[in-house]
Amino acid sequence: MRRALLAALLLAVALAPAVAQTPEMVAPASECPQPDAYRSCEQTRETLPGDIARAWKGDYQGQRNVAFCLLTGCDDSIRVDRLTGCAWRIVIVQSGASEVDQSDTLNLDVNCAAKLSRTEKQAAVAKAATIYKKVYGRAAPKFAW
Repeated sequence: MRRALLAALLLAVALAPAVAQTPEMVAPASECPQPDAYRSCEQTRETLPGDIARAWKGDYQGQRNVAFCLLTGCDDSIRVDRLTGCAWRIVIVQSGASEVDQSDTLNLDVNCAAKLSRTEKQAAVAKAATIYKKVYGRAAPKFAW
């Protein structure tokens, strides 16, 4: 099982664009905890590579799932990467997807605007612009906190 997961994660890394897509982003943070969150952690490790692939193709729910896991670690299934998670939150809000709603703006405000320093916010905006360009093939709209 662990080898299959590792192979799937490596495949997701190889197939996705290089920006904001590092092995650390999808690498397990540790062994899944026992026993309360174990199943949830294992399930995330099984589904996250597909979410990552869909996120890079512009899929709204894939982007939300990736952002959520990067910001929370998804029951310790991956390492938290707040800057990249916030960059994805910015991309979601800027995407123009019909599914974007107040919960997306709230997630950006609560998980990013309220928790990042000014320097971190600038870095997240820059990373979001790079991700947006790779995903949508055009420059990102201007973003201000």
